[in-house]
Amino acid sequence: MVEVHNQAYPSAAKLLEQDFASFNLLSRILSDPLDTIITDEESFIITFSSPVYPVWIWSKDDISSSGIELIWDIVNTRFPLSDGNRYNLKEPLSRSIIDLAEKSGIRAESILHLLAYECKSVIHPSSAVEGYLHQCTERDVNILTDWLEAFHKELQMDEAPRDFYYQDILDRMHNGAFFLWKVGDTPVSMCSFAESPEFCSVSSVFTPVQYRRNHFAENLVAAVTQIILNTGNRALLYADANYAASNACYQKIGYELVGSLVSLGASDK
Repeated sequence: MVEVHNQAYPSAAKLLEQDFASFNLLSRILSDPLDTIITDEESFIITFSSPVYPVWIWSKDDISSSGIELIWDIVNTRFPLSDGNRYNLKEPLSRSIIDLAEKSGIRAESILHLLAYECKSVIHPSSAVEGYLHQCTERDVNILTDWLEAFHKELQMDEAPRDFYYQDILDRMHNGAFFLWKVGDTPVSMCSFAESPEFCSVSSVFTPVQYRRNHFAENLVAAVTQIILNTGNRALLYADANYAASNACYQKIGYELVGSLVSLGASDK
């Protein structure tokens, strides 16, 4: 078993190739210095990255029951649910961890179920909508920060101080990673993408309540996805499994379901 602290460990990302879509975010963050990485370099990776992206657990689909018990022993000792930690992991493993937690007298539950999609060819929306694609500049940072904060609050996932979102947007702005759909001078929908070698992951798709059900996000994501594919990269995104409208929107413009991910936390019931 290998354990590293405050270091990057990009070689571990090779294990994630079979789960490329579901764990592309973990693959990216393994390239940066992380608080803790624990792996047997074969069947699992456990990573504590930061308070925003907490405990990631990747495991092989055919991991043994003893391997699952080892994972539980590690996370329960090092990153207990009772401390407010949340585990991002595959759905089948999440069920096993919930059962093992219950045997230890700990109630755990799925807080968020994300579906992973990939688009190989955009199906352009058939319904013409008002507005146009706007690539963001530093003049848009304040509204992007407002909306990113609202996005995470609505999801109740990976919430962070406003200053974190503001700086993150500034850091990524120079890569052309943020976009708005505008009607006249009014922003009505937002999305961004994170670029890695060979793929871009669309994220932070958010439309304020007053502008929803107008197909703004559908047109925005279709346009941004086409930009990604035009560069020769693969286009990926996550969607909350409980938001049927969002999943239908992505499928409508050509995204296909290729994986899933569960965020597990302590139950307050």
